[in-house]
Amino acid sequence: MKPKPFLPVAALCAAAIALVPGDAPAAKASVPPPCPPAFPARVVDLMDGDSFEVICGAGTVQVRLFDVNCPEFDEPGGERAKRITRQTTLGWRVWVFPSGKRPKDAYGRLLVRVWTTKGWLSDVLLRMGAAQRYVDPDKPSAGLVGKPSAQAPSTPRGRVTKPKSGAKSNPIVYSTKTGSKYHRAECPHLRQSAIPVRLSEAKARDLEPCSHCQPPQ
Repeated sequence: MKPKPFLPVAALCAAAIALVPGDAPAAKASVPPPCPPAFPARVVDLMDGDSFEVICGAGTVQVRLFDVNCPEFDEPGGERAKRITRQTTLGWRVWVFPSGKRPKDAYGRLLVRVWTTKGWLSDVLLRMGAAQRYVDPDKPSAGLVGKPSAQAPSTPRGRVTKPKSGAKSNPIVYSTKTGSKYHRAECPHLRQSAIPVRLSEAKARDLEPCSHCQPPQ
């Protein structure tokens, strides 16, 4: 999928470490390099399971996981991979670690690993059977290991894991810092802020469902 143009990474990332004072990795020098070894960001848009857009400093950067490959959105398993990435990242702060040896792909996207509240995003996708690992991330032509699945992986006894009781009737929705409505994860009105809350909490706060994305009620 050909990505849309974006601003130079160096200009966007230079001030990113200052976003989270106190818990950023210790800097090796008083002045950070043009693109820090790692920077905090928020995912604001997804193309598919392994490529998305993050907000960093004064603008956005398109990134691509460099160590795994997910199906395209219109391929079998692509929609599921995108959904897993959305549920793992959207609305949460993540840490982006650019790849050193091969900084960008053929489309100019920054090649990265992403640390989430559930660990490395690549590992989450692999555990869920939603991605394939590159034999050699620095040489994509070396091939892939594994096969992505359009369904959730089975438990060791061969049974599909059931969702926790109440999760379906009380799903996670998203509110904003100043708005009076709640939204689905993919709603465009979440570009400025996205705060995950349970549906019951959103209702208790008298938030109304967004008419654009039509979240559960």
